[in-house]
Amino acid sequence: MNKNIEIKNIPVEKIKIGDEEFEVKYNDVIKRMETKIKISGVKRPFIVTKIGEDYVLYNCLNTFTAAKNAGLRTVPCKVISNKMMNLKIQHLNFYRRDHKLKEIK
Repeated sequence: MNKNIEIKNIPVEKIKIGDEEFEVKYNDVIKRMETKIKISGVKRPFIVTKIGEDYVLYNCLNTFTAAKNAGLRTVPCKVISNKMMNLKIQHLNFYRRDHKLKEIK
């Protein structure tokens, strides 16, 4: 296992969304995701990085919102280093047209 990756259950209140312009659009898709999560839980861990006392999430934002709305108190997360997250942010920005995510300093 990679030394930079740790998998653990993190309380949802300690996870912050890194995309400053993300707006939750509560719709049928999120409602369906909530229902699935209530039945079978979160299938894949979220990928987060630790900044200060909080963990920051940059993708799977709708799934995280659905998990939170479904009443989960903790969610499984892969905790990666800031350097690894910056590489992920660069990859995500490659596909974005409107606004780019800021890298972690």
